Amino acid sequence: MMGDFIYSESKKDVHYNYAYQRGINKFLKRILTFALLIVSGGILWFLLISPFIMPARIDVNSIDGITRADVLKFAGIASGASYFSVNAQRVEQRLSNHYLVESAVVDKIFPGRISINIQPRQAIAMVYARINGVIKPAYFDKKGIIFQIGDETSANIPSYLPVITGIYKEQDNINLGTRFSKMYLSLFNRMSMISDEDSSIWNAISEIEVVNITPGVYDLVLYPVFKSPKIRMSSDINKDNIFYALIMAEAAMNFRDIPEVIDIRSGNGVIYAR
Repeated sequence: MMGDFIYSESKKDVHYNYAYQRGINKFLKRILTFALLIVSGGILWFLLISPFIMPARIDVNSIDGITRADVLKFAGIASGASYFSVNAQRVEQRLSNHYLVESAVVDKIFPGRISINIQPRQAIAMVYARINGVIKPAYFDKKGIIFQIGDETSANIPSYLPVITGIYKEQDNINLGTRFSKMYLSLFNRMSMISDEDSSIWNAISEIEVVNITPGVYDLVLYPVFKSPKIRMSSDINKDNIFYALIMAEAAMNFRDIPEVIDIRSGNGVIYAR
């Protein structure tokens, strides 16, 4: 009897311990399931929902003359715009059409950040234009777009810029954003490359006159700063042939009869007397 009674108590304890342990396991499973649901819900919200409905963080690296608010307005980005509501390529195109903006790069960092970086236009030359009855300098970039009018100081307006004449008619309306004819783009690009290579060469030239021959075909006449002959050149200018032309013009100053024009379109200097 005693042996049976002891056996019965041991069995009861084992059953109790098993039931208790199973209850603990169920409780822990419920806690774990609940935690997994919360984490999964957070991940779903973070990755799939918030990019569509939550306002994105928008960082703007702007430039002089255009504020952050102007950038967002011109780009068409509304207040509270979400990550997926912003089309990066469309924003870049819109901003690049602004007369002050050379280029714009939009980076989207998932899931909720947008970075806008803007590069300003760089002046490669200037024209003098009659604006509201007043003659003013107008500065343009290598794309032939006027982005500044007047003598206001700017980091994008170097002091050595040459004056260009012959690229527009006096009756043409010159304003901010005016774009010169595309047939001069190759010239503007060449001037930009010369400036990048050695901008000091423009210190020796006061004016570049464009002599239009036929539509799309033109020569150039360079007017040196010092009193010397004018220089007739083809439109495919570079730093070397300008330097060569300036040396010839300076040498011509030693002639008894100083020529009026030196023509180097053929590669050799041809002198035209006064």
